[in-house]
Amino acid sequence: ASSNMGTRLNIAHVILVIACLALSTLTTTHGKSSTLGKLDEFLEDNALAGTCSNGICTTSSGGEYSEVFENFVPEFFAGAKDMSGLMEAAKSVGDSGDMSAMAALAAKHQKESQKKLAPLVSQVYDQFVHPSSPGVDPETCRSMVREFLVACRRHMPLLARQSMDAGMKFGAMMAGGAGADGKMLEQMEQHMGDYLPQVSKTMAAVMEELQSRSDSMADEVFESMDANKDGVVDRREFDKSFSTAMQQVVNMQALAQTAQKVMEQISPADLEQLSKLLDPEQLKALSEMDPQDLLRQIQQMGAAAGRGGLGGLGGLGGMPGMPKGGRKGRLPPLGGKLK
Repeated sequence: ASSNMGTRLNIAHVILVIACLALSTLTTTHGKSSTLGKLDEFLEDNALAGTCSNGICTTSSGGEYSEVFENFVPEFFAGAKDMSGLMEAAKSVGDSGDMSAMAALAAKHQKESQKKLAPLVSQVYDQFVHPSSPGVDPETCRSMVREFLVACRRHMPLLARQSMDAGMKFGAMMAGGAGADGKMLEQMEQHMGDYLPQVSKTMAAVMEELQSRSDSMADEVFESMDANKDGVVDRREFDKSFSTAMQQVVNMQALAQTAQKVMEQISPADLEQLSKLLDPEQLKALSEMDPQDLLRQIQQMGAAAGRGGLGGLGGLGGMPGMPKGGRKGRLPPLGGKLK
């Protein structure tokens, strides 16, 4: 019994570590700037500011993306809101070590998600691919990923809230709180409003770090969609694999690796603030854990869970409108107007 309990707690710790790495409070107290610098003002200045016109959305920070992502991004992350079945399966792993239940539920969630996203995926293809083009080429895929990430940043408070909600439910379920009387989850929810702004800032820091790898990740997305390896992703390939391929951008391992890099720059004051969200013993265990071992555990969890449920990155707009290599309906850079 003690062995099973230890396994269960280890898995719970991994989940909590992921949540805290990617979602924890990293700002200093008393209104001082944190080591994350300009991201302290992220929510106030950029998070909700943006307008859409003629199919193009712009943000106050200068980002630009196709309006189709206004609907795609929230739906893409909506899976974080309903995880009860997956949580029960994850909890059972601690008792038996059997990942098959999680794998089966992940496949079910994946299928349901793809069905919901199918109309939006088709709209993304129509927006970016010119009618005379045979399909998506690597440069077009890069434009898609950049704009997807800008939209993620635009909707950061929503994504942060969904991720926090999922993380709290997951943590409470793994610890037995939700299955008992729900007091643990109730206490978490009471503090959720206080943590949400800081969580959004932290996720923005993770995004900024990941942004530098946007094109390389887009190339991986393209490779995974190009089933026949002919250098072009046609509509059939795109419709079948786009939503799944995009999960590579926001999967657990990628977020954990990036958040870990952000954590390396945290000051002692930030760590003190972080400790308010983590049990001291968990924080100590985190500092002593082998990073590679942690990432291996996260990779295993991510493979079973199917999708990370956490928010993505930031970026800039797409390429000028051409049959291949950019967003449809755009004039060359000096044209000055959108069609």
